[in-house]
Amino acid sequence: MNPELKEILKRRQPNIPYKDGVLSVIAHDTACCYPTDNNGVYTHVEIAYINQDGNFTKIPELESIDPGAYVDEMPVYLYIEIEKLYDLLINDRYSKRKARQIIKMGYQTPFIN
Repeated sequence: MNPELKEILKRRQPNIPYKDGVLSVIAHDTACCYPTDNNGVYTHVEIAYINQDGNFTKIPELESIDPGAYVDEMPVYLYIEIEKLYDLLINDRYSKRKARQIIKMGYQTPFIN
């Protein structure tokens, strides 16, 4: 993949600190989310994990749900229930309250791209 495009993909939406890197969470009219629009209240989102070295990395907790689509050999998880995102955050470092605050953005407004 073109390195410049890879950098754009990493920066185009707010990332959520996770493990030693960040989660990239996307929901909009061309993403694999539900509903597929720009109006929000998403129940399913697209998720990728970018480690501290800047590499897209598998998320073992999601492998049993979705083996991941591979975009230029980078794992991206499609149509992941928002509750699974909540579980990822709780199992990482976030309190239930903080995880709800992070996810509340996705329920009320589209993720900004």
